[in-house]
Amino acid sequence: MFVFFCELLASLMTMSGKVLFDCDPTLYRFRDIDDSLALLYLLSRHRRGEIELVGVTTVFGNDSVENTYRTARSILARARLIRKIPVIKGASSRHDIHNDSSRFIMQALNSGKIEYVLATGPLTNIALAIKDVDEDILSKVTIIIMGGALDTLGNTPVLKAEFNFYKDPIAADIVLKASWRKIILVPLDVTKRAKIPFFWIRKLEEKCRDETIRYVLRGTFRWALINTLAFGGFNPHDLLTAWIFINMESLRYFEEQIMVDTYRIPGMILRKDRGSRVLVPIIDKFDRFYREVIRELSRASITQL
Repeated sequence: MFVFFCELLASLMTMSGKVLFDCDPTLYRFRDIDDSLALLYLLSRHRRGEIELVGVTTVFGNDSVENTYRTARSILARARLIRKIPVIKGASSRHDIHNDSSRFIMQALNSGKIEYVLATGPLTNIALAIKDVDEDILSKVTIIIMGGALDTLGNTPVLKAEFNFYKDPIAADIVLKASWRKIILVPLDVTKRAKIPFFWIRKLEEKCRDETIRYVLRGTFRWALINTLAFGGFNPHDLLTAWIFINMESLRYFEEQIMVDTYRIPGMILRKDRGSRVLVPIIDKFDRFYREVIRELSRASITQL
């Protein structure tokens, strides 16, 4: 009864508002698939009117931008939302300074269409976009970032750097230094502690009835199975970050002041007294996350008839 009451209270404190999702999703390949699961989770919340997903922008990272764009479009098309939620292809590398996603984000921010930015890939699109956005506008927008490693090893050849920050450390530095209303950082220190095994995905795929959700879940089988055999499961970095966004008002945080190393060890987080203030969520146990994601996706009706 106490757990039910706590979850009911938390549900009343979930996030609502206009959000842009900047991501690098993949499916049906041996690539990290958690951006696609995060997109599913956001679409379910959008379909129920709890958030307004104003756009999905894609970036290089887990795969080429052509493939991340194709994956995002395929999910939105299967859900029959492709004409209602724009999907825009973004930067193909950190050197791609002219792309449609950055222009879309810049225009949406300047027109007041975005209250939240959720970023789960390299931050190239966002760094390019905010160069042409007034500080007064950014000061009304909260950004939630999956990236960085504080006190844990990274997941790149540079062991002290996390993948998203490593792929474009200059962009990460620019975004963190911008005058956002609030920066919520979800580093590897948080996401590496969550793990989803293959049987969890398989059970969810059997339980749900929505065509789009089943398509995405089947596209994660290879990644989930190999990671389960090797490590006991995969880390749902971006799905957890999307869940944190939805539940941000009911979570606890600690504050850090950080900068991103752009030269000596690219992508590494540096703690500095004059660094950007970020909020890092405190999650002691992940039971609530697992329960709520299973409940959300198993009952969701994303595909429009």
